[in-house]
Amino acid sequence: MKVERGIESTALHLDESQIEDANAYPIEINLHHLRKAEIETSQTNAHNIGADGVSRHERGLVGFEIDQDDTNDVVYRSTGKVGESETVHAKYVISCEGAHSWTRRTLGFIKEGEYTDDVWGVIDVIPITDFPDIRKQCTIQSKFRTMLNVPRENKLTRLYIQLAAVDADSNTKEARNALIPEKMFATAAKIMAPYKLTYTYCDWWTVFWAGQRVSNNYSSHERIFLAGNAVHSHTPKGGQGMNVSMQDAFNLGWKIGGVLNGPLHRFVLKTYEAERRPVAQQLIALDSRLSRMLSGKPNREELDRVYDIARTFLSGTNVRYEPSPLVAGVVSQPQQDADAKVLAKGYLATYVVPGKRLPSYQVARQSNACIWETQDLLKSDGCWRLIVFGGDLSNAAQLERVNALGENLAVRPAGVLKKYISTHTQESYRVQVILIHCAPKAAHIEMSDFHGTFFPFDEQQGYDYDRIYGDVLAESPGGKMSGDAHKYDGIDPVKGCMVATRPDQYVGWIGDLEDVDDLERYFDGCLNSTVK
Repeated sequence: MKVERGIESTALHLDESQIEDANAYPIEINLHHLRKAEIETSQTNAHNIGADGVSRHERGLVGFEIDQDDTNDVVYRSTGKVGESETVHAKYVISCEGAHSWTRRTLGFIKEGEYTDDVWGVIDVIPITDFPDIRKQCTIQSKFRTMLNVPRENKLTRLYIQLAAVDADSNTKEARNALIPEKMFATAAKIMAPYKLTYTYCDWWTVFWAGQRVSNNYSSHERIFLAGNAVHSHTPKGGQGMNVSMQDAFNLGWKIGGVLNGPLHRFVLKTYEAERRPVAQQLIALDSRLSRMLSGKPNREELDRVYDIARTFLSGTNVRYEPSPLVAGVVSQPQQDADAKVLAKGYLATYVVPGKRLPSYQVARQSNACIWETQDLLKSDGCWRLIVFGGDLSNAAQLERVNALGENLAVRPAGVLKKYISTHTQESYRVQVILIHCAPKAAHIEMSDFHGTFFPFDEQQGYDYDRIYGDVLAESPGGKMSGDAHKYDGIDPVKGCMVATRPDQYVGWIGDLEDVDDLERYFDGCLNSTVK
């Protein structure tokens, strides 16, 4: 991939008559290649404070060079078209332009929400202090307001400093420049007292007005998309924007990749906004709650609860997507379902939740006993997985059930392994099957005991030894069980179950080992068949 810089978008048009044409390039975008004189030279915030107390810029002015150069410091590189304009035709456009997105404004989308009069300064410094916990993440409150301390790399520490409230209409470049780092740090020193706090090197600083807003739309006709701060704005505390923005991009990336490469139905792109906009709204609610607490005087227990929520939310492990073509609805007990909806039998795996990420536990590879985390088996390669939790295979009847499933998946004329085979490699990478069982080691189960679906053979590459795993019981450093996936996923070792996961490791469907018809219906709702 090549990144071109020094380019300005000037016009954007979408031909709505070609939106559903898979071969069309319905988007037309006009680009202007900037001359050096047209590129605004900005000043970095990095500076040193000398022994004389004078602040001197560490890197001076950054000139946005557009000449070709082989150093990493060059921001803009020549495209060979400086001063020219061109028109680009595209199938899809993804805007990751930040809070002031030109694409969002051009499409007429608006951000809904509000600003507050809370003002915070953010500064990255190498602190000189006698505060004993400066290398620990902590929240410091005093009568002089609140400060967050976040240790960083290269001896740097990031400080979030609550400043005096001002009118939200003063959110201008001039107002920001008036809150120079020396004034910000004077407030930080008051908050830190009686400990001393100074610095000589600052790597970066900024001032922000606390505001929480979400765009009213995430895409135009599922052809032009927005992600990250282009669709949600909030305070920068805790890396919320970066984490949630990367989750936006990943959610959209595997879906567009699947549509472009053939496996996915195009209507799956509608799930991007359906899944990610509620997450942004949850982020805004969490950010508003945290901002109010840090601007006031919360008790320790209340603040700890909010931080615990924030940690699981920002990692994505606590995000749950609602039912859609990609996430089956859940039934909590056996029932006779009369309609045609594909449902996930949640009672078969009580701690595995459709719409959430599959919990990760340690398993041992059957072929060599090497330990793996289950999440490491689910690579981000666009592949869907069918994870067969086989149960206790020391029971001959259960082993027979698992092998019957393997036969059923392999021989059905329009079954999963034949319907979704890659047309490029003739390998069923669109849906990969992984078997995890919980037979005790003393059972001495051999690889040759398994059906070829789980132990496939290729005349050119031999056997695939990476599809079968067993539960392990291992103590993690925190003293928590990190193995025994069947137990901690709430799966009955006598029955087992099947779990289908999406390319982003989120659970889409759960069923019995005999529910192959429902499994095929689930995949039919997401994937294009290669069977003609």
